[in-house]
Amino acid sequence: MSEMKKFILFFLLVHFIFYIHAQKPAVDSSVFGKWPTIEGTQLSNDGKYAVYWIINRPQGSHTTVIQSVSDKWKMELPDIYDATITQDSRRLIFSNRADTTLGLINLGRSEIKYVKNVTSFKTPLNGTGQWLAYQLNNGDKQLVLVNLFSDEQNIFDKVSDYHFNDDGTALLLKSGVHKDSVFSVAVQWVDLKDKKLTEIWEGGSADNFIFDASGTQLAFVTDQTIDRDKSTEIVYYSQGNKAAFLLTGDLRLRKMNFGISEIQRFSNDGNNIFISLIKREAPKAEPTGVNVDIWSYRDAKLQSQQLEDLNPKNYFRPQPKYTSVVRIKDSRITRLEQENEQMSYFPYSPELKFPEDFVIVIGGEGDLDNEWNWNRKAGSSVVLISLSDGSRKVIDSGLAYPVALSYKLSPNGKYIIYYNAANGNYYSYTISTRERKNLTNRIKAIWTSFENRDEPDASYLPMAAAGWIEDGNSVLLYDHYDIFQIDPSNTKSPINITNGYGSKHKICFRLAINDRFMASSYRESTFKANERQILSAFDRVTKEDGFYSADLGNFKNPEKLCMQQYIFKGPESINVNSFTPVKARNREVYMVRRMNASESENCFITRDFKTFTALSGNYPEKKYNWLTTKLVNYKMPDGKQNQGILYLPEDFDSAKKYPVIFYYYEKLSEGLNKFITPDVSEGQMNIPYFVSNGYLVFTPDIYKRIGYPGASAFNAVVGAANYLASKSWIDSRRMGLQGHSFGGFETNYIITHTNLFAAAMSASGMSDFISCYGSIFPFRSGTSRQRQYELKHDGMGASLWQRPDLYIKNSPVLRADKVSTPVLMMNNITDSDVPFAQGVEFFTALRRLGKVCWMLQYDKGDHSVSDRNAQDLTVRMTQFFDHYLKGLPAPKWMVEGIPAKMKSIDNGFELEPAGVEPGRGLLKNNSEIIRNKYFSDK
Repeated sequence: MSEMKKFILFFLLVHFIFYIHAQKPAVDSSVFGKWPTIEGTQLSNDGKYAVYWIINRPQGSHTTVIQSVSDKWKMELPDIYDATITQDSRRLIFSNRADTTLGLINLGRSEIKYVKNVTSFKTPLNGTGQWLAYQLNNGDKQLVLVNLFSDEQNIFDKVSDYHFNDDGTALLLKSGVHKDSVFSVAVQWVDLKDKKLTEIWEGGSADNFIFDASGTQLAFVTDQTIDRDKSTEIVYYSQGNKAAFLLTGDLRLRKMNFGISEIQRFSNDGNNIFISLIKREAPKAEPTGVNVDIWSYRDAKLQSQQLEDLNPKNYFRPQPKYTSVVRIKDSRITRLEQENEQMSYFPYSPELKFPEDFVIVIGGEGDLDNEWNWNRKAGSSVVLISLSDGSRKVIDSGLAYPVALSYKLSPNGKYIIYYNAANGNYYSYTISTRERKNLTNRIKAIWTSFENRDEPDASYLPMAAAGWIEDGNSVLLYDHYDIFQIDPSNTKSPINITNGYGSKHKICFRLAINDRFMASSYRESTFKANERQILSAFDRVTKEDGFYSADLGNFKNPEKLCMQQYIFKGPESINVNSFTPVKARNREVYMVRRMNASESENCFITRDFKTFTALSGNYPEKKYNWLTTKLVNYKMPDGKQNQGILYLPEDFDSAKKYPVIFYYYEKLSEGLNKFITPDVSEGQMNIPYFVSNGYLVFTPDIYKRIGYPGASAFNAVVGAANYLASKSWIDSRRMGLQGHSFGGFETNYIITHTNLFAAAMSASGMSDFISCYGSIFPFRSGTSRQRQYELKHDGMGASLWQRPDLYIKNSPVLRADKVSTPVLMMNNITDSDVPFAQGVEFFTALRRLGKVCWMLQYDKGDHSVSDRNAQDLTVRMTQFFDHYLKGLPAPKWMVEGIPAKMKSIDNGFELEPAGVEPGRGLLKNNSEIIRNKYFSDK
């Protein structure tokens, strides 16, 4: 073949590939809510097999995938929800809810053994993988116990509930019993070593079964009727005893008007049972009473908040429960949480067998979360309670609520570590001696949240502790970049286990195998001394993400394993469903998930965190004209450098001119590699949808100057607009704005200070800092909004009376006459965050001043909207931007409006003829104000 023919064939092939690429369709509404995504993961204990789920494959359901990590063996199980690998790594057990089928697969083989008519199955959490129990859906309610090693089966009749203990040495059965026309339940204990069955209880009911860590103790609740009064009792059983017995119950609590709600757990050492109490009766309103709310200056909480606290229909304010503890040896109940107190998180480490001698509760009469900065009744107290005698000692009081949450017990019960906001250091409190020691005054570090670093309350927001060395004599703390190992007794020098490498290179290190939220969860993390740890690593400059390793107890630079333009785990500052790597229990094999802006999140296997073998291949975006991202550095009007993300369509052509929409909310550049699923716009714009449909989107970081949140946004957004306007591929006449919530306020502010933008969409935004400052959160909480302005991301740093000038400057409604940008707003009556009046104030001002504006109000809409409301918002937002940024015809709803009588009848989506524009408004002669004898120019 001649060189010319080769060239022609190559030329045709390239153009064919380009043609196919160019023909990719744009993302449209057909994918909304149907995008397949990866969720849930398991690894077999031997690290040879992995399980994950693909949501929306098939559409509206999902598929369970089980596959080998080292060869091509793989099975896909559509419509399967419950699946688990046995502890011996030999089998997968799953159930199909639709046709009540149980399936068993020998891993590595293709045949499936089915058992029909199964309603549920269970296997022990730990153990050898020997046992399976499943419930048959038949008249006898038979439970089948299967020995998976021998295939031996035992069948039990009339079983209504069943539970394994964690290590699989015992099975608990609950059965119905009819005697002399009286129904009761029986609880039986099956010793799985010898199949011995012991009936340990018979009574009116039995529920809420809880085993201790050893699996030899059991507690559950039963309801009994005494003198026509229902009473909840706690039943206790210890393996080897003949029967269970009533440990304690409501009768002992009635004088205090309390009853038992539920059992939480056994203590680490098995000597105590933690339970929840509820009040049996609430005061009843007098039928002839006057329904008046009396707001008093002496109330610790606003009446509106008190009413929401009492509202049984408020999902976010459940009925108060009070943690208490029952001492098994003498049935003594100690109430731990009193009125206006909440339990701090348990130092729960049953595998370490440390006794739980103490717990911490946080108390405060007022609104702890919102008024701690000024209300003396809203200061938090930290109380140490002894479980042995119930004694209470106040450790500190008058604290900011976020600071009170930092008080943590060591797993061995010797120390409390806590953050001191007054000097920005961590301290220890030795429980036995009451001695306090400053642990970090010799360390140059900032222990507060990096994400909230420019908010007025930044110094009161400590990072959560990372965990403890398992002996309880060392605590691990995070600063903005590094990890420190600190001795609470302060006898050993602190160890920076990342050796300052993070701070020096602007890399944020965190413990990768410890979920980053674990330190604020029910159970705190513990680690072995001198153990090698895998660290997640995020470069705050380049936005690369990856892994390093470091040894506890050592001063050494961490070892780099990989850094890539992907997100594996990501930083705290971006809204990513962070996935903690999963380790095989018995092997150094890990499953991770990885994404970037152009690639959906998928599963990978690694043994060294350097190389990654793909498991899943779920990339639905390849079918569409997708997007790419570029990290942009630019200079703002104040001369400072800033960063932002430029989203470009996959088929970007620099010879064309594109409209651009600026979207913003705080700092978003760390999401450079975040994959965003295409979906409806619920308030904030869905970036992939708009980019795929011909827009560029730019997300500048907003660095707030305290007292000047509006000007800060203006500086960042206008600086970005000026930068992009200089590019040949930007249509500088067609630049738009979109922001939601605080971003909605930023939009309102920007359009009252510049005419640079052709269109703006503001969703759930504030317009009047003065009136909003004095309002309450309208639904669900009833709390005051003042703290949000003074201390949180509204960023004023002062009360209205301290700096009224700042509240005036940051109120867009007072500059509504300066607006020349057409604006589409969304503000909803039932918004639980921003009062509807904020939208009404701005809209009525713009309307009065003859500005081009629309406001959408969705019935049952909240701060965001969903379902059909979100679909409607997406259409209207698209039509609005298409008209002003692409020059497409305007829809009827923009030109003519939709009268109230046609609500939900005529959506007005149909487009008007080309050239038909929205009118100029109602103001006579388009003058700014109609002057008459009551006004003069003087």
